[in-house]
Amino acid sequence: MYIIVENDPGLLSWGRMACGVSKIEFTPLTWETKEVYQRYYPTNIYALSDLAFSTLWIWRHVYHLAYSEHRGFFCLQCQFRGKTYFLPPLGPSTHRLSELINDLKAYTREHDLPFCIRGVPRELVPRLLAATENRGNIREDRAHWDYVYLTRDLIDLNGNKYRNKRSQIRRFATSHDYRYHPMTPADLPRALAVFDAWASAHPRILSVAEERAALLEALAAFEKLPLKGGYLEVDGQMVAFAIGSLLKPDTALIHFEKTLPELPDAYAVINREFTTNAWSGTEFINREDDLGLPGLREAKSRYHPVRMAEKYIFEWNDL
Repeated sequence: MYIIVENDPGLLSWGRMACGVSKIEFTPLTWETKEVYQRYYPTNIYALSDLAFSTLWIWRHVYHLAYSEHRGFFCLQCQFRGKTYFLPPLGPSTHRLSELINDLKAYTREHDLPFCIRGVPRELVPRLLAATENRGNIREDRAHWDYVYLTRDLIDLNGNKYRNKRSQIRRFATSHDYRYHPMTPADLPRALAVFDAWASAHPRILSVAEERAALLEALAAFEKLPLKGGYLEVDGQMVAFAIGSLLKPDTALIHFEKTLPELPDAYAVINREFTTNAWSGTEFINREDDLGLPGLREAKSRYHPVRMAEKYIFEWNDL
């Protein structure tokens, strides 16, 4: 679905009103930014993977993330593959949202950039439209919707819809005498080796180098963030691993899940074992998006999400 608001003559005049000198300045994320972030987003009210601090931290270099505290909001700017955009502003100051949009608009004019906010949660869409007097374009960003599952579903795998997953687990268990272990800092180099083995079998995936860079950041800040990890071991070798964090008190977020390429059934095993051992106290599991990749979309759909965390793109191009 696309929600398109037609441009009108008022758009140009409102844009010119926002064309003054921008007061907003962006600063690269540092570890001290976490305290600032938590003041504006204490409980991750939108429960989106993009807005978790763990996500922001481990991907900060890939996306050249920078932030600003401005008019009662925490604002994030990304620069990725030649495109610059903002993430949804965080903060309770609803009545100042239009002022913030004015300043962001002025900033993009000064820097000759398009005005774009990505990852907009459904709840924020009406507020953005109201703050801009219904001038702009809102469209779905389906490739980046998060898949959200019931934790008990991923642990129990009950019913006919999970029959294939149970078969994969039995097949792997029959063929391999595996053990599950919680991940410790000493295990992190072995996780990188599993990732590199997986990456060698997927040379055509453009994001492999970027994901590896994010994984290195996650491994470096494993205890500091903090993250949780788990892995499968067969004959003393790590063959699969998963890493996640707590998105909000009732929801876990899975950042990475990889297996050796010759052991595809291990995905079903590490998924269930990691959920059971690390996240059984949560109600939901957020397994991030599918990037619009058909194979990944099919794989995540087969676990039957209880809901999708929708995200939208807000754009405003002057005529």
